[in-house]
Amino acid sequence: MKKNIICLCIVFLLVLAAGQIGKREFPLDLLGNAQTLKDIEDINFQFAYVDRKKNAEEYLEETDDYIESKKENDYIAVVTATENVKLRSMSVLQEVVIEKIIKGKGLKQGDKIGIYENSCFYGQNENKDVYLFDCGMNLMQEGNSYLVFFNEQEHENRKFYEACGGAFQYINLSNQDPMYLVKDPDAVYTYKDFTDYEYFSISKKALRARYELKHRFIDKWLNEDKENLKK
Repeated sequence: MKKNIICLCIVFLLVLAAGQIGKREFPLDLLGNAQTLKDIEDINFQFAYVDRKKNAEEYLEETDDYIESKKENDYIAVVTATENVKLRSMSVLQEVVIEKIIKGKGLKQGDKIGIYENSCFYGQNENKDVYLFDCGMNLMQEGNSYLVFFNEQEHENRKFYEACGGAFQYINLSNQDPMYLVKDPDAVYTYKDFTDYEYFSISKKALRARYELKHRFIDKWLNEDKENLKK
């Protein structure tokens, strides 16, 4: 579960510190030149990671402290995803519009910002003809609302925002917890067939457990009194 809990965006910060952002493109133009979600609909990919039955217990055993720890982020907000996206070999930049600020100062409703996320499409298979998808959650989809936990960072006087939280760096508020499963984790797929998925799992038990944990986050940060954020 450590892979899901530790903020995967640390990798991005290491690349940023090395001055590589904007320089390391994907080897194929289909991703390297992508500007919108529609630009990546036809890419072929394989899953490098999916949730499995063993993950169910890990999700169900998560403590309230893990959920409570999100208050350490600079921002907790509800956003709407736009179609705009940029993919790099170590990160994904998605454009969102702020709907509501739950915690944080400096941003307001209606602001349009870019949020970096841990990479999903990170490379290719040995034949260099299929991308690898190494994230158990889907990209944010255009028009959907999300609960997002993110920090403000700065590099060379340039401000940027970075989603943190591993398996729960953002949570889809628009879907109805679709119970779609990945039938064969080793098969080659086309991304447009997976845009309605929220999480990628081969186990119904693990998927249900992940949704249960998702709703604990929603209950805490959207449905409960937020007085603790003012302390």
